[in-house]
Amino acid sequence: MYTEDVEGNKLACLPSVASLDKFVIICLNIFEYGLKQHEKRKAELETFNECVHEAIQENQEQGKQRIAKFEEKHLLSLSAIRDESELTNVEMKIVEYSEDITELYNGLMTLEMQLVEQLEETINLFERNIIDLVGFFIENCRDLETHHHEKLLEISINTLEKIVKGELDEDLPEDVRALFVDKDTIVNAVGASHDIHLLKIDNREDELVTRINSWCTHLVDKIHKDEIIRNRKRVKEINQYIDHMQNELDNLDSSDIID
Repeated sequence: MYTEDVEGNKLACLPSVASLDKFVIICLNIFEYGLKQHEKRKAELETFNECVHEAIQENQEQGKQRIAKFEEKHLLSLSAIRDESELTNVEMKIVEYSEDITELYNGLMTLEMQLVEQLEETINLFERNIIDLVGFFIENCRDLETHHHEKLLEISINTLEKIVKGELDEDLPEDVRALFVDKDTIVNAVGASHDIHLLKIDNREDELVTRINSWCTHLVDKIHKDEIIRNRKRVKEINQYIDHMQNELDNLDSSDIID
């Protein structure tokens, strides 16, 4: 904050300015809070992964239950078709079985689409939470800097008044006393220090936002890619299973069964 702050470094030797060290202490506290927020970010990532895993597991369990129910009915349907002696009844049962296959397909695909939407919402929420972590640091630093600026200006004006009245007991370095020729000069000096501090905060904000956005974008891109791979694999599994069931039905020759 003070590396390039020429005027601020000069004003630091003013009486009572040392009491503003609280600004530094609070900044250190914010730094410590930042470390805790880093741990919070890791925890949120772990929570996100757990939520995704649970959502997938629950969805898969629902799919398994649908398939188990279908296969139980599947054995009965095939047995009923093979035991049927009337052609019309055979054809009717085949149509019913075909409808069951279609219903299973639609049900499994609906579950998959619901999972995709659920995971997308979870990803978006995770991304927003991570980005919002940056805001706390910057707003608190700006508030602290504004408070510091106001107190420094108050001390500087009081010092100027004491110099004018010849009541300043402390000896000030020549370069510092040169700032107290008039009110405009000292106000400009304090303002210049404030502007440099705000610029430092703005630059750090840009740096933090750039870093967190880069990290978050890279992470979310990977999550999306993994989800696309999972989704394609699941859709392929569903289609292969349905094709197998349909082929099994297609291989039933009603005339052979009746014969």
